Formats: sequence, structure tokens, C-alpha cells
Amino acid sequence: MKWHAQVAHVVRKDVRQFRWMIAAYAAAVAAATTIAMRWSTFGAGHPLLWMFAIVVLGMVLLAVLVQADSPARSTPFWVTLPLHPSAVLTAKLVVGVLVVLGLALVGQAAALSAHAVAAGDLPRLLGHSALSFGSWLGTAAVIAALAPDLRTFLLALTLTTLASFVGAQVIWSLHDFSYPRPSSLLIPVAELCCMVLLLAHQYLTRRVRRGVAAGVLLWTAGLLLLVVALRSSSSAELAAAGVVPGPLRGATINIDEVQFHSGAEPTVIFRAKGLSPVHDYVLVSPVVELRMDDGSSAPVRLDDSFIGLGHAAVPMEGIRWVNGPDPATEIGRSVTLKVTLAQRRALEQGRARLSLRGRVEVREPRVKIDLPLVAGVAAARQGLRMRVTRAEVLAQGPSVEVQASSVAASRSAGSGSERRSGFGPADHVLVNRSRGEGIIMNQGRSHGSGGGLVLPGPSTQVSTTVFEPEITLAREIRVEAGWLDGARLVVLEWVPLGSYPIAIQQQSP
Repeated sequence: MKWHAQVAHVVRKDVRQFRWMIAAYAAAVAAATTIAMRWSTFGAGHPLLWMFAIVVLGMVLLAVLVQADSPARSTPFWVTLPLHPSAVLTAKLVVGVLVVLGLALVGQAAALSAHAVAAGDLPRLLGHSALSFGSWLGTAAVIAALAPDLRTFLLALTLTTLASFVGAQVIWSLHDFSYPRPSSLLIPVAELCCMVLLLAHQYLTRRVRRGVAAGVLLWTAGLLLLVVALRSSSSAELAAAGVVPGPLRGATINIDEVQFHSGAEPTVIFRAKGLSPVHDYVLVSPVVELRMDDGSSAPVRLDDSFIGLGHAAVPMEGIRWVNGPDPATEIGRSVTLKVTLAQRRALEQGRARLSLRGRVEVREPRVKIDLPLVAGVAAARQGLRMRVTRAEVLAQGPSVEVQASSVAASRSAGSGSERRSGFGPADHVLVNRSRGEGIIMNQGRSHGSGGGLVLPGPSTQVSTTVFEPEITLAREIRVEAGWLDGARLVVLEWVPLGSYPIAIQQQSP
């Protein structure tokens, strides 16, 4: 038999021999896909558990396929046949990629499509899922090729998983990683290639001891790469690359003062003036340095990689806002400084000044979802699915409960932690266009879970949230019971227009 015929022969044999396991795995993928797509099963059984089940079942299925022609046994059946080891290895990879990984990717693609993910983001998200799931499948295949039986495989896989988890926790506890999220895909791709090479080595040589030693070396190198990745990955976010229109670049930012509190870390007050009242300004990736009188300097770490500098009003023509802040062209923001005791004393004694470099990103609102306040009505756009489950007027004003599931296709544009902490522009508003009125809403009670859809990879979130009016001292919220009849829930996304650099220095100690 020619080489390609040998590959086809082993593939047909594996599919025929394990057809019932493959069918059960396909049924599990279909169930997980249904959970991720249908509102009638929204949140049922915790999506994270379904994703975990698909990963485990895929690993076990691939391990059984490898164990069927195990290179770890002294006399594997395929050695006595005229089959080349590379043909057997290729057949296992073909079944693993096309059946185990392929079926799951079809389910993941269907779940992403149900979230109306942009067509340009779909290949990248599926690639991320393939890499994440592929790394687990690669681990299972390597351990299965080194283990003589399924029991040894399960024991080795459990110990390897526990050791990896403990090792990662020790690394994060020994180092101060505020944002442990390496963004480069080079490391997982390299790890996956090493697993394939190790699998090929085992099939071609069938030397278990050498394979185990190489596996331990690969595992250790993976932990070291994790340390390198976490150290080299910056917590900074990339600012938008567009050019900000001239009229919106008039904002000036100054270091107003540094405040010292007993027993607490000092805070610096940034004051921004000349802001556009209907645009959001964010200081992205600020770099703060402490400049001493002797000419030396030292970096100062901040808690966040972005600082909100504005509280923009929502610009909707013909809409009067019942609540919410008035448009502001000047605002101050306090940020905690992570300094040493010596640096704090230098600041207190006036022997040091602060300097700041970064980019100011300007954002404007775009309507992402516009829903009528009717229970059961749903919509999906750009990775966000939302359904209204309840809308009523209470004593404190309107209350709207929604279910939502989202896929993080890109960096949040202004509706992230700065909104949850009370800073930043509104991203959920009620609008009654017939009355010409709108109400800015805040997130109230919320519960949900994160993880994945059918496969790991893209960050996802499933939640049920109650939105309530933003309370202001200056305005009282009073609406009639029929106000919600013609109202709609509008979800806004603050999209970056561009950014421009700034460099400022504290004028007086």
C-alpha cells in the first residue's frame, strides 16, 4: 500500500471502530451548541460546565484513538503490518483535527453566529478557540502516546493538570502580575508544534523513557514561557490609531495636586479642561514617573491602564434627559499611586515631582442595540445578545431586567470598569421618542457566569441584570406608569475616534 492509502486505511479503521464514541461526542457538541444558541435554554446547566464537558470528552476520545495503536506498547499491532509509523501518526492527526476539533469548531461557529459576531472577527475568534482546545487535545495525545493503557493515561493527565495549575498559581503568587494576560499567540502556537513533534518522536522511535523526559522538559519550558510572557506582556492598552479632529483636541490635562492620607497610599488629582461635552476622553496607558531633584527618576505604577477624564452627556437630538449629569467641560479625577515609603517621603518633602506620558483617546457614542420594552423581545449585534424579561415602573423610577450573553470580539470601548465604578459615559438608556424624554440607567442587581461558549478561547459572559435610573441630587425622577409603553432600551457603545499624545509634569511639589 502507498503511504496515502495507509493513512486512509487507519482513518477508516478508527472511525469504524469508535463510531459510537464519535456519535456520543457529536451529540454532546450539539447539546452544548443548543445551550449557547437558544434563549429557551439560556443559562441552563451553566455554560462553563458544558464547555468543560466538551473539552474533557474531546481529550478522552482522542486519547482512546491514540491508545488503539499505542506507540508505548512493546509490540503494537500496526508494527507487524506494512504500515509506516508516519502514516499511523498522520491518520491520528487527521481524525483528531477533522473529527474531534472540527465538530467542536462547527458548534462554536454556530454559537458565535447566534451572537451576530462581525464576519471580520469570526476567523480570529475561531482561530483562538482552535488554539485553546488544540492545546488540550495535544496534551491528551502526548500523554496517551506515552501511557501503556487508559488507566495510566487518566492518572498522568490528572497529575499533569494539577501540577500545571499549582505551578501557575505559584508563579502568580511570587510575582506581582496585575494583568496576567499575554496577548501574543506565538507561545501557544509554539507549544502546540512542540507537542506534535513529541508525538511524532514517540511514533517513530517508540522510546517511552526518552519521550517522558522530553514531555517533562516541555512542561517545564511551558511554565518558564508563562513567566516570560507575563513579564513581557504589558498591562497597557493600545490607544486608537485614528486622527482626532482638531476641534476635539483642545483638552488640556494637568497634575493638579498630590494628596497624602494617613496610613494609605497617596493619590494624584488629574484635572482636564476644554473637554467636548458630548465626547468621552480617556487617558490610555499612562506612564507616570517620579523625578527627583538630583536628576534621577523612577517609574510609578498605577492601578489602571486607562483613566476616564470626562462624564459626557448622551447626544440624542430632541431628547431631554430626566436624570443624569449636566454636560461637563472640566473634570478632576483621582488615581492611587503605588509608591514605596521612600518615594512617598520624597513627594511629601517636595524633593520629587511627578511626570506623565500617555495618549488621550476620544470616543463618541454609537447605538449598538435598540430594543422595545416588551418581555421576550430579543436582538443580537456585534457579539452581544440581549433579551428583555421585565419592565415596570417602581417608586424609584423605571426598572428593566434583561438577559444578555456577550462575546468579547475586541477591547471594550468605554463600557467597562470605568462605567461600573461610576465614571465614564452612560451605556444603557431608556428613550421615549414620542414624549421626547430619556432616562440614563445604571446597573443594579446582576448575576451570571463567564467562561466560553462551546469551546474555550474568546472571553464570554452570560448574565441577568436589573437596570435602574441613575440617581442625581439635582433632578427627581418621576414618570407615569404608561411612560414605558412607547419607550425603548438603547445600548450604546463608545467608539474611539482616535488619540493624540500628551506629556505633562507637576508644576510645583
